[in-house]
Amino acid sequence: MSPWVVYLWLQADKWGSMASMVALFATPIYVVWLGFSLSDDDDFPRPPLVLGAVAALAILVSALLPSSRTIAAMCVLPRIAESKVIQADLPELYDMAIGAGLAANPEVTGRMTARQLAHEALIIVLACHDETDSELDKEGEA
Repeated sequence: MSPWVVYLWLQADKWGSMASMVALFATPIYVVWLGFSLSDDDDFPRPPLVLGAVAALAILVSALLPSSRTIAAMCVLPRIAESKVIQADLPELYDMAIGAGLAANPEVTGRMTARQLAHEALIIVLACHDETDSELDKEGEA
């Protein structure tokens, strides 16, 4: 993954916020202007089509642009799910992580939600995955 892809990925939330702000201002201005221009008074000019196009485009971008978290999930989760190490060892590593967490601090782990426990287990699984990869790389070099 190139540095530019990572940069654009992290800017997705800012682009979405900017599009929302443009839509928030351009849409009502265009609608009110159009309403005045369609009234019986012929002195009021029609709104520029560019303003309507900008408002429509901003609405589409703010609605369809995914957040950086969604992009991360779309890019990272398939790679994790397709990993043979994760598929083979996930249940065992998850149980080990839960057991280690309960043994280390039962009062804190007892208050953790299932989502927090799963997050901690995933961190341990990924750490084990990195160690397995580095071991495989060492074996490949030998």
